[in-house]
Amino acid sequence: MIQNNERCAAGAGFTYEQARASAKAAGEHVVPTFCSMCGPTAGCGVFAFTKNGKMTRVAGMAEGQRNQGGLCAKGFAAPGWLHSPDRLKTPLMRAGERGEGKFKPITWDEAIKAIADKLLEQKRKYGPESLAVLSPAHRNYKSLFLRFLAVHGSPNHGHSGICALQRAFAFHYTLGCQPQPDTNKSDLIIYWARQVILSGPATMQPRELVAAKKRGARIVAIKPSMEPDAGMADVWLPLRPGTDAALALAMLHTVVGEDLIDRDFVRDWCYGYDEFKEHIRQYTPEWGERITGVPARQITDIARLYATTKAASIDLGNGVEHTPSSNDAIRAIAILIAITGHLDKPGCNLIGGTPDVIQPRPDSRPDLFTRELVDKLVGPEFPPAFQPFLEGPASAYYRVLESVLTEKPYPIRAIIAPGTQPLASTRGTKNVALEYNNSRQ
Repeated sequence: MIQNNERCAAGAGFTYEQARASAKAAGEHVVPTFCSMCGPTAGCGVFAFTKNGKMTRVAGMAEGQRNQGGLCAKGFAAPGWLHSPDRLKTPLMRAGERGEGKFKPITWDEAIKAIADKLLEQKRKYGPESLAVLSPAHRNYKSLFLRFLAVHGSPNHGHSGICALQRAFAFHYTLGCQPQPDTNKSDLIIYWARQVILSGPATMQPRELVAAKKRGARIVAIKPSMEPDAGMADVWLPLRPGTDAALALAMLHTVVGEDLIDRDFVRDWCYGYDEFKEHIRQYTPEWGERITGVPARQITDIARLYATTKAASIDLGNGVEHTPSSNDAIRAIAILIAITGHLDKPGCNLIGGTPDVIQPRPDSRPDLFTRELVDKLVGPEFPPAFQPFLEGPASAYYRVLESVLTEKPYPIRAIIAPGTQPLASTRGTKNVALEYNNSRQ
């Protein structure tokens, strides 16, 4: 078994036939599946081995599109997570006052009945919209909660706006889509607010970065901190945290001022370019240097390099979403991609993305999220006119909690919080604690 794991760690993994043979030799059963430790949904292909109904080990799947047999420490740890002695194995009912930490075990039937009875009671008294579900880390079961909300009659899926949807919304608002980088064919890759080595599927992105270096592609890393991917880059732009919008605007100043645009694309597909051209004049590289800390000459050089490289892509990460000016930054970067002619061309940013992993079909019911339901959002994460968005309607995570205290526009009376921790993962910790203590349930 040690040899098998070492083989997988090296990136070879098992083919399906090899996995079946290994399972047979060990008296096990093998299940082809995928790991979603990194999220948001299906990730690296794995073979899960079971014996007497218990998972015993995992191995990388050589046929896996994303990992091609490789598996990281998180993937190998799956049996440990599943069978951890600290994992809850039965529902617990609070037996004391809030905060005492006193709970008593109850059966699954008792738990389901208690929850269902209370939700039905509150639905009759306060309306179905009084229920909210706080968004968990995006795993496969998330769509089931969206389906449950839709059937119950509530739009209040409380989503935290610091991950994924801010990027998606700003790109869609600007370009009508969120184009994905075709890094495997790029001659220049700009990793912007991105952590390629230590975040996300640990066997796919590092492989792509190494492959890009081997074929001679130039790598630019834009981030405040020196990390492994920045160490591998040809150019590192250590901008001040939260100044991505200023950097993008200063790059646009160079591109527009030096007429490095794709004139045909701008003429045929861009709306308002003449007004934009006048607007961007104020954001000089020298202005950008004062805000970002990146030298004006370097801003100009990177803008020229990107605009004049035929197959250039921008891989924009979560980091850009964690700032007050995130929408402006993302929209400026989207404009940069478009006017330089790097939209939907090989080696650039592709509409629809690149083939990756076939995802399971979502279990949500978007057809049930009507306009009438969207208008009942307790605190829209995005303007109601743009909802439901990609996953369905969404209220801002914190505003769901805030309504418990303010009762504006109405109070949420019950909250389901799967795989999330409001006291640790959102702002206003003191208010969140008060909301817990003042909640009706």
